[in-house]
Amino acid sequence: MSVSAYAQLGQAAGAIAEAAERDRQRAHEIQMQREAQQNALELVRIQAQGQATQGQAVRPQQQADYWKSGNEFLIGCAASMEKPDSAMDQYDVSSVNTCTGYLLGVNDGVLGALMSVNAAPAWCTPENVTVRQAGLVLVKYIRGHPEQAHIRTAYLAWQAYREAFPCVTTPSAPPR
Repeated sequence: MSVSAYAQLGQAAGAIAEAAERDRQRAHEIQMQREAQQNALELVRIQAQGQATQGQAVRPQQQADYWKSGNEFLIGCAASMEKPDSAMDQYDVSSVNTCTGYLLGVNDGVLGALMSVNAAPAWCTPENVTVRQAGLVLVKYIRGHPEQAHIRTAYLAWQAYREAFPCVTTPSAPPR
C-alpha cells in the first residue's frame, strides 16, 4: 500500500472519529434538553399543586448564596430538595428549580470544558439519574465531609459526582 493510501485511510479514520464525537455530543445535548423539559414540567405540576393546597409560601429571612460554599448550598437548597413533592410549597419549588439549574450549569460547564481539551469526563452520570437526585448526592457528600463544607460548591459537586458516578472503563481488545 502506498504512502498516499495510508494518508487517505488516516484522514477517513479521523473523519469517522470526528463524526462519532459529534454524534455523542448531540446525544448528550438531547438528553440534557429532555431532562430540563421533564424538570420544568415536574416543577409546573408541583407549583400548581402547591397553589391549590397552600397559601402564600413563607420565605426565609436571608437568601443563601448556594454557589459560594457547601455550607451555603445546604442552607439554600438541601431542605427543599429533600422534601417529597407533595410537601413542597412555592418557595421549595423555586429553590429546587434554582438549585438544579445551577447544578446543570456545573455539570455542563465541567464536562464541556473537559471535552474541549479532549480530556476524559470527570464523572459519568447514569442516564436515569435526575438533576434533583444529583443534588441530593451533593447534599450527602457535603454532610459527610463537614471539613470541606467551606469550599466552593462547584468543587464539592466535582468531588461528589466523581465519587458517586465514576466512569467505568472497559478494557480494550488486545492487539492482534
